[in-house]
Amino acid sequence: MFINRQRWLPPAGSPKRNTFGLNSSARTLALATRKLLILAGFLASLFFESSSAHFSINSALAEGNHCVYAQNRIDEYARALPEPHILLGVSSYLTDSAMKDLFYHLPSANKENRRAIYEALGRARHSIGLKWLNETEPSEDPQDRLSHSLALLALGNSSQTGTITRSLVLGKVSERRFVSRVLATMRQVRPKKILQQALSDADDVVRLNAIRRLGRSRVRATREVLLELTKSDKVHVRQEASKLLAKGRHRLDLEILNQLPEPMRSQLYVSAASRHPRKMKKVVKSNVFSKDRLKRSASLAAMVHILSYREFKRIQKRITKRFKKSIVPELAMTLALYNQEDGWMMLDTLDKDELERSIGVLAAYVGAGRRRSEISTAQAERLGGRFEAWMQTDLLTKEYETRVIDSLAVLEPNVALNIARKRIQLKDGPGLRAALRYLAKHGDIDDLPPLIALLKTKLSEESLSKALTTAATLCQH
Repeated sequence: MFINRQRWLPPAGSPKRNTFGLNSSARTLALATRKLLILAGFLASLFFESSSAHFSINSALAEGNHCVYAQNRIDEYARALPEPHILLGVSSYLTDSAMKDLFYHLPSANKENRRAIYEALGRARHSIGLKWLNETEPSEDPQDRLSHSLALLALGNSSQTGTITRSLVLGKVSERRFVSRVLATMRQVRPKKILQQALSDADDVVRLNAIRRLGRSRVRATREVLLELTKSDKVHVRQEASKLLAKGRHRLDLEILNQLPEPMRSQLYVSAASRHPRKMKKVVKSNVFSKDRLKRSASLAAMVHILSYREFKRIQKRITKRFKKSIVPELAMTLALYNQEDGWMMLDTLDKDELERSIGVLAAYVGAGRRRSEISTAQAERLGGRFEAWMQTDLLTKEYETRVIDSLAVLEPNVALNIARKRIQLKDGPGLRAALRYLAKHGDIDDLPPLIALLKTKLSEESLSKALTTAATLCQH
């Protein structure tokens, strides 16, 4: 059936009608009534929600005051010229006025502080900093000229890259280490290209600095370099190279894994087992009876990933018979990860030394990464409750507090966040800095009041710097 959709028009010469069926006075009255109703609703909302609005305003003012306090403390802290590594830690949060005061400190500062001020200017990435550097000629000191060139490059001016490249290739060891470290903190393309020349440097530290920036984009090229660095005579180089191997997408065989230092060896071992359970099952079952305690811990952690509890229970009898009471700490955490009541009860009976061995199993277990290291929320909360009690009773040493927070962050971020919030109320130490680091990533504006209270207490230089930058980060959320 055909329907004519053409609009109907009145015959020519007929009088015009009101479309709404109302005359003009009635329509005006209806519109006026509608406006009055809208106004009445707005006034009612103000009346009934005045208290909540007042609370919101007060809350916003309080948050603003906390942020102003944190910013003022950061600027005052930087103006006092703290240790260079502390100054660099807060440089990204400095205001223009604080940067200006630092810039005017350059002529009177010592050589080490001048280098730190130039680097802080580059990291702060203020446009006014680029203007100052372009208008100011550095001193005749080659170190000042190099620092000036690096600061310009960090702010986008690549006119002095020849000086930087020459120092990286032909400079002394200390100079090459400095240049490679600063270039590794820059995210532009130009510094990345310059750093590629440092992968073949004779110094371990220079190569490690280059890999920090190039590792993810040049996986195949950096794998061999990282493996060489794990054999370095410098402890911090071996540990850092192992961490980069663990974070990267590198395939490692068992022979290489056994040559790595702890705790990275255990974590990579567990990661390999979780990815290739059939291939690694026989090796894991064999290594659990090893005389090496760390290897046993890693094998127990790997079993949680690749064996059901029924399968593990068969091996547990043989393990207990072989090692008797000496295996209890590691076995307690293993059973807790299987969510067995025996494991939870055994955890409550451990002393300080045994507790550290038990945490070693947990740290190895999370080496498989967040996607594979899954436990229930109830398990994570039970672990968090025990860790909280252990921290308050000083059963956890400074080193193991950090490992606990990092492990919980992989298993259940919310539980780790609660632990971090309670940890900042306790004494200073590495555990406090680990908690602050986690709050900076996952905290919110409600964490500012306890942070401000923490800033008013006596802290070490490193903890004070971390607390200031955490507060500034939360204010930017």
